[in-house]
Amino acid sequence: MFNGVVKRFSSLLLVAVMVFALIPAIEIPVYAASVTTGVTGLTAEYNSGSWSGGSGSITGTINPSESSGCTGTTYSQATSTLTLKNTSGSQAVLSFDYAPSVGNGGSVSVGGSAVTASGSYTNTVAANGTVVIELKSGAAQGASTSISLTNITLVVVKNVTTTFLVPEHGSYTVDGTQITSQTTKTQSNSVTYSLSATPASGYKLFGWSWRATADGTDNYFSTSSSINRSFNDNGFVVPVFVSNGLPVWGVGKNLYTDLNAAIADNSSNTVFLASDGTLPDGNYVIPNGKTVLIPFDSANTVYKNEPEVVYNTYATPTKFRELTMSSGASITIQSGGALCVNSKLSSKGQLGGTNGTPTGPDGRINMMTGSTITVQSGGNLYCWGYIYGSGSVEAKSGSTVYEAFQVKDWRGGTATSNVYDYAFIFNQYYVQNIEVPLKINSGATEKLYSAANASSSAYPLGATFVSSSVNGGGLFAVTSGYIIKDYIESTDRLQVDVYGNVTVSPMTLTGVPMLNSVSTNGYNLPITSNITINIHSGTTSVSQDIELLPSVELNIDSGATLQINSGKKLYVYDNDDWGNFTGSARLYVVGYSVANGTTTIRTAAGLKDARINVNGTLTVAGSMFTSAGGADITSSEGTSGPNGKIVFSTAPTASSTIYEMANNSDKTSVTFYAPHLHNGDDNYSDSTGTGTSTWYYHKDGEHWYRYLIDFKYNGATVANGYYCENNS
Repeated sequence: MFNGVVKRFSSLLLVAVMVFALIPAIEIPVYAASVTTGVTGLTAEYNSGSWSGGSGSITGTINPSESSGCTGTTYSQATSTLTLKNTSGSQAVLSFDYAPSVGNGGSVSVGGSAVTASGSYTNTVAANGTVVIELKSGAAQGASTSISLTNITLVVVKNVTTTFLVPEHGSYTVDGTQITSQTTKTQSNSVTYSLSATPASGYKLFGWSWRATADGTDNYFSTSSSINRSFNDNGFVVPVFVSNGLPVWGVGKNLYTDLNAAIADNSSNTVFLASDGTLPDGNYVIPNGKTVLIPFDSANTVYKNEPEVVYNTYATPTKFRELTMSSGASITIQSGGALCVNSKLSSKGQLGGTNGTPTGPDGRINMMTGSTITVQSGGNLYCWGYIYGSGSVEAKSGSTVYEAFQVKDWRGGTATSNVYDYAFIFNQYYVQNIEVPLKINSGATEKLYSAANASSSAYPLGATFVSSSVNGGGLFAVTSGYIIKDYIESTDRLQVDVYGNVTVSPMTLTGVPMLNSVSTNGYNLPITSNITINIHSGTTSVSQDIELLPSVELNIDSGATLQINSGKKLYVYDNDDWGNFTGSARLYVVGYSVANGTTTIRTAAGLKDARINVNGTLTVAGSMFTSAGGADITSSEGTSGPNGKIVFSTAPTASSTIYEMANNSDKTSVTFYAPHLHNGDDNYSDSTGTGTSTWYYHKDGEHWYRYLIDFKYNGATVANGYYCENNS
């Protein structure tokens, strides 16, 4: 019976094989999804990735393919194609602008040609003809590739008559022939004219205008001096020239010389600087929903709280667009409004690299003396490029300012993972893209953005520099009053002036490679070497263990107080005790500022002892230490009154040892001691074993004393009292 069953099953299997052999092969189609173009007669399909569109725009992204195994996650290159098809039934001209963002190892092609930068595409497409856009990602984590297509049009081919008018304040040529009188030409709209404009002395090109009638409304289509352009309707063309000093603002295809008029144009929410110029005296308001952009590229790319970071690429910053603000010009950013001064940020190199540094073309604002930018509550100022000059910026309570966070001693992944166990991950960092005085009122916030390179990828980093509360995650918490942050170009230093109550508190970094979120709490946070802090009034409290690196200056004015909170430690470095703790060097400086160009003002040879200048009161409720050389704790003024004194409300601790990473690999101990107070004769008063005490600096004697004794001589009180080392 069993043999019979087997025979019958074998017969059925043979029949099934013969039947399937007679069925014709069917090709399984690759899945395609459509995306809306918003353009009549034009369809779009894609085979992978993420695409969206509408209203004449399409954006798309392709991420690397991921696979997981026993050895972890691996990444491989992925490809996505977008196919645009002319379904109008006639030959037509397809045009669009494109802006690619290419991941490390990726590529973009448009119509079969590789592209790496923003540009424009125009081509005649047959009925049912197609144009293909291809995106390839990199083969690493985060190496995605994307593209943005804007101003997409499809126009059926026809003959168009164009009349070229004679301009004022300049001249131009059409296909190499100068237009000296009104000239009419007729040709297919699939063929472009070569246009080139030359302004007269004292003038510049405002824009190329197309008009339906000779004296009709201007419709501007370009601000480039030389372009190739076709026209789809009969009309009149002329270049318009304006005075050299005026800025040109763009809103979509509309152009203005008046910023307020451009802001009032509701055809777009973005107003971009199309041509450099000086903003005249006057008040300019950026209201809710409006963004004024100082761009870094011709695509007018807008970056807000997350600028693009590029891996392993850096080019010296260069001006792409610059707005100059005259002495009486004032820009106010209202709630919901934004001013964007844009650039890409680099993620390249280690130990002196350019992580978080603007790279290549950037946007800039040059502020003349008396010019102002005010950010009101709910308003936002994004400075990824540069704001410089001699004007000022003020952030009101409730506003937010964004700025680049330039990390010069990023150690790389392995070294960072090692140093993380005993010391903070970097100590040379700079926040100075806004080079004019920036007043940050209590209640305002300053956020930072940076990047680090690891595992062949760029990792964006975020942090808060100034917050409105101690628990707000900012390094400086302004609880009342305000601070003024100003980059001093002549000395390449960042000066922070304090007016009110401020707390130096733990700061949190997000996005750190392999570590993700890192808080400075639990570390001795280095205050980087180019910072000067002037405490003019109120109390500045230290609620985070900190190190004052060589060349840090901290000045306490008469009537002001610096307080080291209970349980917190302040370490003050003598220059002689600072080794190659910045990776493999003693100092890395920012290589570029607008005012200084690429000139490096500070050098490692110019480092000096960290200095605390006590003309007010320094209260030590926690612990304070100086390294073996003694550093420079002194008083430039001294007093017989309540100022120029150090109050140890907790007895000084004899010594404390911390660790640094030397030469980017060696765990190195540095021993600090109870504060040695610097006297005018270059000797030191040692606070070791003195218990709770108050020290006064006598200016005439140039010396720190522990006791202040009043006495009378012949019935008269000695005005300045008498200072002594002991109470005898």
